[in-house]
Amino acid sequence: MDQKVEQAPRRTLQAGSADDGSADDGLAAGFTLLEVVCVLAIVAILAAILLPIVPRGTSRARLESYAIETAAMLKVDRNIAMRKRVPAMRPTSHNYNCSARARSV
Repeated sequence: MDQKVEQAPRRTLQAGSADDGSADDGLAAGFTLLEVVCVLAIVAILAAILLPIVPRGTSRARLESYAIETAAMLKVDRNIAMRKRVPAMRPTSHNYNCSARARSV
């Protein structure tokens, strides 16, 4: 009852190749469908575990605090420019350009 079972060599198809029985009988390097499905399953499980931990975005309260902080910084910069009597903007035809003095404030 000692029977030796011989396994056929494992062959996989490479992208862009056809299994037409051409002269190249060597084993093709690649992945089997089972291996790809297993890797995708592992990635899906990890994503399902880790994605809820990652914050979805900035909360409304945090955005409002950023807006208030930005407005306060702009007011401080405006007050400094007024104290130094620097013209921050000079009107030209249809748009406003910063003067060279205002950029160095």
